[in-house]
Amino acid sequence: VLVIERETQFQDRIRGEILNSWGVAETQALGLYALLRNTCAHESPRFGTYLGPDWEEPRDLVATTPQHLPGFTFYHPMMQEVVLQAAVDAGAEVRRGATVRSVRCGPLPSVEVEQHGHVQEIQARLIVGADGRGSVVRKWGGFPSSQDPDHLMISGVLLDEMPVPAEDTSYYVINPNLGQGVPL
Repeated sequence: VLVIERETQFQDRIRGEILNSWGVAETQALGLYALLRNTCAHESPRFGTYLGPDWEEPRDLVATTPQHLPGFTFYHPMMQEVVLQAAVDAGAEVRRGATVRSVRCGPLPSVEVEQHGHVQEIQARLIVGADGRGSVVRKWGGFPSSQDPDHLMISGVLLDEMPVPAEDTSYYVINPNLGQGVPL
């Protein structure tokens, strides 16, 4: 396995992260649950909302979700480093600061990679392009893209040293008059 990573150091673009119970179940299926919990993730077994003027009673995620698991919160760049290191520890080769210039489909797929001014074509049985919403790998592969109109925009805030009613609870603050909310 070869991982091509454009970033030499991950940047904070998300401002904190919450992974709900169903996502935590996926970390278990992938064998990453204990690694994340022991390195960068904080268990959040309860989820509360605030509509003002009072905090609502938090939901017990372990008792009320089909997965019977807590949520996870973490600092996204740290989680990316932990998972990338896990790939290395599992035997993957990781090239950081490298850019994929093209992907060729067909019976013998290949990827063209540039790193430090050197370009190399690498053949592979399987190429996975995990390059986000505006994926150029998807375009190079000729895969169609479709999406529903935007109905909901979600944003997060990572706050340090802020008092909340319970440390083991993730909160969602909602202002119904403005039709806006923010996870804490």
